[in-house]
Amino acid sequence: MITPAQREYDDHCQFEDQLINHRLTWLLASEALLFAGYGAIQSSDRFSQGQVSTLTTPLFVVGLVISILIFLSVLAAAAANLHNWRDLKADDPKVTLGVRAYTTIVGWGVAASLPLVFALGWLLIRFPTS
Repeated sequence: MITPAQREYDDHCQFEDQLINHRLTWLLASEALLFAGYGAIQSSDRFSQGQVSTLTTPLFVVGLVISILIFLSVLAAAAANLHNWRDLKADDPKVTLGVRAYTTIVGWGVAASLPLVFALGWLLIRFPTS
């Protein structure tokens, strides 16, 4: 039987998970457009090397900043879920973190790592290693 505290936690998690979903959707959409623009400018023969650098720098900066901000916002949502769980658990020891605690934590970790992958992509594209 689901306790009122468990129901409250589940509802809160559903809300935070929707926020994470929206943030990751915006991340994917914005990064796709920025990477496409970056690639189009880099591969164009209409611009000199100086112009290419001038045109791609804002795309790099915006893409990297968006990645970092989305990463922080996903961490904030996961922290809010965890904080809420701890508060409710103090009043009702039967409140669980999810179906399985480890799957919930892995899910938060995967969601938080996606923006870091994009940030790493921007850094590798802008500052190639070879």
